[in-house]
Amino acid sequence: MPDKPRIIIIEDESVIASQLSEWLNRTGYQVLATASKGEKAIKLAEKYKPDLILMDIVISGKMDGIEVAQYVKEKYNIPVIFLTAYAEDEYINRAKGVEPLGFLVKPFQKDELSATLEIAFYKLRIQKERKELEYSLRESEGMFRSLAENSPNMVFINKGGEIIYANEKCEQLMGYTKNEFYSSDFNFYKIIAPEYHGVIKENFKKHLDGKEVNPYEYMLINKDGERIEVIISTKLIKHQGGLAILGIVTDITTRKRWEEILKYRLEFERVVSIISSRFLKVSDINETITGSLKDMGEFSGASRAYLFLFQDDSEVINNTHEWCADGVKPQIANLQNLNAKSIPWWMKKLRNGEVIHIKDVSKMPKSAKTEKELLEAQNIRSLIVLPVTIAGEFKGFVGFDNVMDTVEWRDEDINILTVFSDILGSSLERRRTIEKLRESKELFEKIFVCQHDGVFILNSNIPPEIIDCNPAAAEIFGYSREEMLGLQTTFLHVNKASLKEFQEKMFPSIEKKGFFQLLDFKMKRKNKDIFPTEHSVAPILDETKKRIGWVSVVHDISERQRAEQALKDSERKYRQLVENIDEVIYTLNDKGILTYISPAITPVCGYEPNEVIGNPYLDYIHVDDIKRIQENLREALSGQNIGINDYRIIAKNGDIKWARVSSRIQMDENGKIRGVQGILRDITDNKVIEAALIESQEKYKALFEQAADSIVLVDIQTGTIVDFNDKAYQNLGYTLDEFIGIKISDFEVRESTEEVHKHIAKIIKNGSDTFETKHRTKDGKLKDFLVSCRRIKLKEKHFLQCIYIDITKQKKTESELLDNRKKLMSQNILLEEKNVALRQLLSQLDVEKKEIEKRILNNINNIILPIINKMSFKSSDINETYLELLKHNLEKITSSFGTKISEKTMNLTPREIEICNYISNGLTSKEIARILNISYRTVETHRTKIRKKLGLANINTNLTTYLKSFL
Repeated sequence: MPDKPRIIIIEDESVIASQLSEWLNRTGYQVLATASKGEKAIKLAEKYKPDLILMDIVISGKMDGIEVAQYVKEKYNIPVIFLTAYAEDEYINRAKGVEPLGFLVKPFQKDELSATLEIAFYKLRIQKERKELEYSLRESEGMFRSLAENSPNMVFINKGGEIIYANEKCEQLMGYTKNEFYSSDFNFYKIIAPEYHGVIKENFKKHLDGKEVNPYEYMLINKDGERIEVIISTKLIKHQGGLAILGIVTDITTRKRWEEILKYRLEFERVVSIISSRFLKVSDINETITGSLKDMGEFSGASRAYLFLFQDDSEVINNTHEWCADGVKPQIANLQNLNAKSIPWWMKKLRNGEVIHIKDVSKMPKSAKTEKELLEAQNIRSLIVLPVTIAGEFKGFVGFDNVMDTVEWRDEDINILTVFSDILGSSLERRRTIEKLRESKELFEKIFVCQHDGVFILNSNIPPEIIDCNPAAAEIFGYSREEMLGLQTTFLHVNKASLKEFQEKMFPSIEKKGFFQLLDFKMKRKNKDIFPTEHSVAPILDETKKRIGWVSVVHDISERQRAEQALKDSERKYRQLVENIDEVIYTLNDKGILTYISPAITPVCGYEPNEVIGNPYLDYIHVDDIKRIQENLREALSGQNIGINDYRIIAKNGDIKWARVSSRIQMDENGKIRGVQGILRDITDNKVIEAALIESQEKYKALFEQAADSIVLVDIQTGTIVDFNDKAYQNLGYTLDEFIGIKISDFEVRESTEEVHKHIAKIIKNGSDTFETKHRTKDGKLKDFLVSCRRIKLKEKHFLQCIYIDITKQKKTESELLDNRKKLMSQNILLEEKNVALRQLLSQLDVEKKEIEKRILNNINNIILPIINKMSFKSSDINETYLELLKHNLEKITSSFGTKISEKTMNLTPREIEICNYISNGLTSKEIARILNISYRTVETHRTKIRKKLGLANINTNLTTYLKSFL
């Protein structure tokens, strides 16, 4: 939250809203706006996004305060404190659903409002801290190991005198390998100069005693015997179930370089301080600008420094101020009334807020031909130019030339000159503002008229006469302005005694302080009503300090006094509200004795309030925290602000609870400290989360460091790798130092820089992506990677977390498989061609087969059958039967259905096939028995087996008919 908490007041009584606003602004809060209707309240919440809303429950408009509070909480997450004149359960129960930070029952006292606000903002701080803690716990999985992996310094862990971890920098600077560091034979002290052994041992002992050790310098000796001056920072940590020393070692040369930078920065700050002071005390702006150009020109080593400003709002620009080094010719006279359109390249860059840095004028681009000719005409070799903005608008530029030689300004110089440009713009804006204020008489008149308090302008007479008054003065006293002008102020006083009392108090105060304030004084209205007021009176002096009149401001405090009286009745209501909040409210006297504690102590510690009130506060503090709490109490009772502290308290059942306490001093009416008031909140759960956070960080650190694949964290704006593990740079053949600050586009092959940024934007939009790509290693080789990226959010900023898996070998194998597949496809095509030829051959063979079958049939019909027919005339009955069967079977053999015989009878015995032939020709079992000379019973047995083998055992199918279908 900002230093001044920002508040909106929603109150349908304008007087209360005004008083609240005035008091809050006066006591360290910032009131952004007030409103009396629910619809206006929602608009103000959307516009200002305040830290808190003081919300009256009963307000005008379509929505009451509870509905408005519910809406702004759901949409904008803005908390509220309810103001209400009604304490009925109906309102309280509805309001509880919004989960407000507190209730104030009208009328209420300032102390009640102050305490409620303190409690509310304390709750908000606790909620914010809790969310930040939980957020840190979640994101720790991505950020824990930055020190060891990304540090340009040596990082090591020493446990029991043995180095159990050393980063790459340790190897690089010291010349030892990690295996040598980790060897049990490695003597840690051999890399430390002998004269520092005592210091190291002493500091190790301090760590083990629980003491802090400040960073210190000492000398290391590398493997080659060279001495390296370093600075080491050490810390005692928990590691692998024990204590160890974590050390971060920095080469002293780095510090020396920064010392030079610091020296340069201090000189810069001195110059800027001189220039800033000069502009603050400016009497002659032109002299001040020229002097400042001289200071900055000499400091940056320029030959000439100058300022150009636009003339009014036109495109005409003039060289208004110039400084030249000794021997350098001034150009200001030649650079007047220039048309900005004649130098388009120059003006386009400046209007875009760019710094023009030309290292060599002779090498300026063709698009800057006009500007190049103009600069060469002035013998300028190199320069730097910065835009000057006034009130956020581009109004000119400041430049620094070098006519002796080409010069490249450093980043430090550019930063310094940018600061000077800003100072110059601010000073010119200030000058214009002062000029405007000189013409602001109308402003005073408006303030005078719009004041809510009565303002009188009086002459110097005693009693004074009214020269002028504002509308509020007329309204307060009930007269018109015209009625009061020219009259002495006596008619405004209750009586002469009242006027005398006023004068007796006023003149001594004016004499001593120069002004007069009276907090409670009775005055009289036109209708004779007597009312209380506050007065502020100051004399009006001429140039000689002579009083020529008075200014008197009258504030009507009638309503305030009535409110203050009513507030005294609200203490009981306030106590009820305090005693029903979750936080523990307590007060201590100046001896540290508990004088009050709210009922919220019971769920936290198990004590009832009456069990602890009257006892010393320290009786309930953990023994290890007592000393610190005693010191905090002494600081508080001495008037110091002790802020917020965490410490342990002992519950009634002996449990240890963590508490966060915010305290403030209580003063009596005479300004004497009478004790301390505090707010206590149970944060035991937060401490548990903190412990889990540490464990999570250590766990993720081990996971990240031991990953077999490359892991990087990428800035989505620039594509720069901001975090990475060892594998990331090792896979690409870089060293750790070479990889720091590298961009994805520096080694990406398939995508251009523009395509990389588009791809990043796509991943940010979709949340994640997995794809294949190629990277170029440092030595120019190409590697294939499978990349898995996802969007993560760290510290309110989006990054890409990418895992790169090296699939170069896999891609090579896939390529070989693809080649083999192509060869196989070629072979398949060739085989298919052969199959076509084979099918054609088989078709030809089928034709030839039919032709042969036809020839055989003709031969049987023409040659064999006639002979059989002749034989049948001379045969017996049995032989005739055989001849008939022979003839019939010859016909079957030559038919196109011959294949059916072999298919159907392939499971039958030769005897069964013979019997099947007789059956299909219509012979009975007896006839078959006679022909085969076997018994009737044997034929019947064969018939049963034949039916079973042909699948006709349980089917009512005639065997003769069935056999005729294929025999």
